Amino acid sequence: GRNRPRGARRSFGRCSQRLNPYPSWNEAPWWGCDVRTTVVRTGFWPIVRRRPEVLQAEHVLLFQRGVGYLLESTGLVVETFDSFDERVAATYADFGRRDLDVRSLRRRFDQGLVFHRAHDGNTFVASAWTSAAPRYLDDIGYLLAPPTGGLWLSDAFVAESRRGQGLFGRLADAIGAVASPGTTCLASAVSADSRSALAAHRRARFRPAGSIRMAHLFESVMWRSRVPKGWVDVGGYRADARLIRTGDTFRIDQGTRAA
Repeated sequence: GRNRPRGARRSFGRCSQRLNPYPSWNEAPWWGCDVRTTVVRTGFWPIVRRRPEVLQAEHVLLFQRGVGYLLESTGLVVETFDSFDERVAATYADFGRRDLDVRSLRRRFDQGLVFHRAHDGNTFVASAWTSAAPRYLDDIGYLLAPPTGGLWLSDAFVAESRRGQGLFGRLADAIGAVASPGTTCLASAVSADSRSALAAHRRARFRPAGSIRMAHLFESVMWRSRVPKGWVDVGGYRADARLIRTGDTFRIDQGTRAA
């Protein structure tokens, strides 16, 4: 409205209507947007503008897609690692990625994740992680089991020079083709703030399968929506509670579970 200071909309994240590329998900504004409006209108905006950590909002979208494609049809060759190997670190270095060091990579393997890298016959062009274990949503505290017969697909990366060529979808096809027998689908969790990831999932024929919203106030109290129908929390942080305190116990839980 006219009374909202410039930048207020950006500083609190965006409503699902602006980010959601799927018309069937166009819902009424979730209460996080109402919180933002209330903060502005009640005069707390100067405090929040100086300290954006006062109110943090997150909207996570859940996706699924089937498997069953032939590896030959993808035009990719996939190498899979279920334990740490120097070639995994080398792949990160070749892609120019510095977000995970060797210790963090080893930790992922210790938690049961599997690393995949794909090349097109000439060079490595993409990579991703999969896991049959439950996935911890560290900003929210839920621990979600994958769908029956499914694998979590996470941290997919496509070489910058090859983006926009449908490689994410081909990578998902290839991973499904080399997955263990009995694997029927891939699941993914994506922040609604990541427009590029949402667009890539849509092009790769992932279908929306639910969403979770969270608002975190003063880094001490969190409200979160329920686990969507069809998904199961298997031991997250106070999974039965929608309103939780996020003190030291919550932060310790985050530190021990996050991959």
